[in-house]
Amino acid sequence: MRPGRRAGTTGAPIALRWGHTTSGEDGGLGEGARRYVGDNIRTTVEQNVVLRYVPDADLPALYRDLADAGLASPGAGTILDVTSCPGTDTCKLGIASS
Repeated sequence: MRPGRRAGTTGAPIALRWGHTTSGEDGGLGEGARRYVGDNIRTTVEQNVVLRYVPDADLPALYRDLADAGLASPGAGTILDVTSCPGTDTCKLGIASS
């Protein structure tokens, strides 16, 4: 979690194992975005997603909803979650330079 640029908000990173989700997880993620951040989901270079500007008062409810969808795993943006795209510098599948 990181404080948002807007007062009283937080950025909520969501770890996606190896950058993959299921349709059920996607539905829960979409519903959480609609409910708490106005339909705005941002992807990260670590192959995760972050919900930006979550009102601080809504964080416990967001966590419960993400847990129900199977998306409350800890570790997004930490050493526990090292999946990322190195880009064309070292990966033949990269489409952009990092």
